[in-house]
Amino acid sequence: MSAAPLLKVLNVSIEVVKGPNAGQSHDFEKAQISLGRGPENDLIFAQDVKISRQHIELIVSMNQVIVRNLSQKNPISVDGEVVNEKSIRPGGTIRFGETELKVNFERPAEAKANLSVVPQATVGALKPMGSLQNAPVATAPAQASFPPVPGVNAQAPASFTSNAMTQPQSQAVGMPQQGGGVGAWNQQAPAGARSVGAGGSTYRPPSAGGGRFKLYAIVGVIVLGGAYLFSQDQIRKRREVKLRDVVSTEVAITESQSEYDKAMKEIEKKGQDTIQYRLSQEQYLRGFRDYRQGQYVRAMEEFQAALSFYPNHELARKYYTLAKRKFDEQIQFNMIQGKRYYGVRNYRLCMGYYSTVIKMKKDERDPIRREALQYHNECEIKLRGKY
Repeated sequence: MSAAPLLKVLNVSIEVVKGPNAGQSHDFEKAQISLGRGPENDLIFAQDVKISRQHIELIVSMNQVIVRNLSQKNPISVDGEVVNEKSIRPGGTIRFGETELKVNFERPAEAKANLSVVPQATVGALKPMGSLQNAPVATAPAQASFPPVPGVNAQAPASFTSNAMTQPQSQAVGMPQQGGGVGAWNQQAPAGARSVGAGGSTYRPPSAGGGRFKLYAIVGVIVLGGAYLFSQDQIRKRREVKLRDVVSTEVAITESQSEYDKAMKEIEKKGQDTIQYRLSQEQYLRGFRDYRQGQYVRAMEEFQAALSFYPNHELARKYYTLAKRKFDEQIQFNMIQGKRYYGVRNYRLCMGYYSTVIKMKKDERDPIRREALQYHNECEIKLRGKY
């Protein structure tokens, strides 16, 4: 009996279908293949930021390839199904991060056992009574002679043909019938079979129907197995969980933000029916008039009062920020002009600009107000000495 040689491990070809490394192809013939962003892996995907440092391990044997997820944070999917460990089929796809792989390999052909031929042996005499049933009977020699049996014609058949004794007997061979003599070799032989009797006839068993029954049984098992696999595939398709890509994730975020804004507007609309909102609106309108007239200090005070009544007043918060920015710009302008006239010894204008800063900055601890006050006093002394 001969058997096909078995490979130690399969020859695996990995093709990058999607992702930053799309178009690459690698062949491996080893028991373990590691994939990830780290440089210690067999396949490195450094450009895919959604892949872990050590993400996937392929375990290759002589007849299958098993994929295993080594990452605890980032999932993987095999043929669209999210798994941690699974045996992959030839040509199956693996998705992890933004990368999709196609794994190709061929399983070795299974060895088919050759049927051995039952050896034929020469039989010198008939089996004695009591031999085992269903025992194979070999071909007798061409000129085998038989001893005379009482009640049977002394002329035994000259020879036994090969097709007379090549099939197994269902009854013991050589058992005489009741009433003396051999008669027939098997009383229960089916119709159409020839038995050895007084006339020297030979027994020819009919062809067995077991082979046809086995064929029908094999076909039935294959049909049932195919139906079972088909039903399991349908169940797996219903249960599979697909990974979201970047586009679908962005769409989901946009929809969620839209729902959030809608809910916030409804809440604000309900809050605008209160007395606090009406008081806040009055303060806001006063502050807006001062803002238009350039009275930024008074505008900031009005906007702060509006926010104290109704903290979610968006316009009051917006114009408070703008008024404060305008106020700071005025302070910086007056400070720059004061230093400029101080440099050219125009102490009268220097005192005017610094005086404006002192009036706008009412907090005596403010460093800008203290600087403006110091320069104002210095310009005043120098102006007195000048005249």
